[in-house]
Amino acid sequence: MRLREKFFPPAPPTERQLAQSRRIILAEEAIAGTIFSLGIGNFLVGYLTWMGASPAFSALVGALPMLGCILQAVSPFLFERLRYRKLSVVLVCFGFRFSMGLAAFVPFLFSGSPARLAAVFALYFFACMCAGFVSPGLNQWIMATAPQEGRGHFFAKKNILSSIVNASVMFLMGRQLDYFISKGQPQTGYFIVYGTILLLTFLDIAMLSQVWEAPSQRVLNIKPRDFLRPFRDRRFRPVILFDTLWFIAGNFSSVFLPVYLLRGLGLSHSYISVMTILASVTGILCNWIWGRMADRRGWRAVLTAASALACCGYLGWFFLTPAAALFLAPVLQCVATAGTSASSLATLNMEYASCPQEGKTVYLGAVAVVSNLMGYTASLTASAIQSMLEHSLGTERSISVLFAISAVGMLACLWHARKNLPKI
Repeated sequence: MRLREKFFPPAPPTERQLAQSRRIILAEEAIAGTIFSLGIGNFLVGYLTWMGASPAFSALVGALPMLGCILQAVSPFLFERLRYRKLSVVLVCFGFRFSMGLAAFVPFLFSGSPARLAAVFALYFFACMCAGFVSPGLNQWIMATAPQEGRGHFFAKKNILSSIVNASVMFLMGRQLDYFISKGQPQTGYFIVYGTILLLTFLDIAMLSQVWEAPSQRVLNIKPRDFLRPFRDRRFRPVILFDTLWFIAGNFSSVFLPVYLLRGLGLSHSYISVMTILASVTGILCNWIWGRMADRRGWRAVLTAASALACCGYLGWFFLTPAAALFLAPVLQCVATAGTSASSLATLNMEYASCPQEGKTVYLGAVAVVSNLMGYTASLTASAIQSMLEHSLGTERSISVLFAISAVGMLACLWHARKNLPKI
């Protein structure tokens, strides 16, 4: 009976249950973020490189989460029709994270570089489709559970805990992976990375199942034409435009960052993990600032400040040379991370505040589909440009050009945010 009540509660959760759920969310989001970081980033690039992948192929696999967000156009037709969404969200989250962890067994089941790369691509494709499909329902669940007062403080705490856990696990994984690579056993190191993803998946799902859900007060019969509502909403259109421009600018080069660090600048997994820790510490300090700024001045102020920081970080990657990478790469990582993480948080809160109370998954899904589709198109374009430039400029310089283009795009986002976004 208790299990049934967890997934199909007869009444809205009490304040005590909501307080318990918020504490669980803080820990669960840290685990979920760690799973994503282990599966998407320098470990994935290293794994694919070991299998014989090119920089362009590695970047395209790393960009699959954006392609998966196209399914956010479909998921509201399920979630808005359900009074209880928790069970569906939990099951799809499990499919996403478990599929990514199954990449651990690819070398044992397939021989030859093409077959292995195709298998990893298939697993990641399915995982990212699940991630995209579940995002509107999951985000609405978390946003609805967060406190109405002091939301900036709550999300700051969530990001701080996530940064600490993420950095710690990434450092340990980087150390063990470099150890096995030095011993000539990279397959063992990568198996431990993806095996950890599998273990954390079960822990994450167990924690997510303990979060209480408020049953939907009104079940909506969403029609395909309702997907166009956000684009007709004058209040919401500037938010869609910002999110789309931001995804185009950022993802034109961000999917190449792990390739740039590993193959362009020649940094080790351990050093990249140390950079992650330093960036996480910076993020912790900045999150308190972002949270206080959001509570005092609103999310638009956070968004403009974060966009300026991210622009500086991406422009710095363009000017960075391999000789200066050991000293300056951590600084640039801190600046870029502080900017992009705050921008993502501010954008989500602006989206949530700008759309009507009913049918939020339609609005959140619409903006995610458009922005991620354009972002993935930008990644495809950047991959084609990088492949052409690599013959004449090499891996390092060909990718650095992409960062310069991203920085210019972020300047356009900053101008749009200051001029057109509502003060929320």
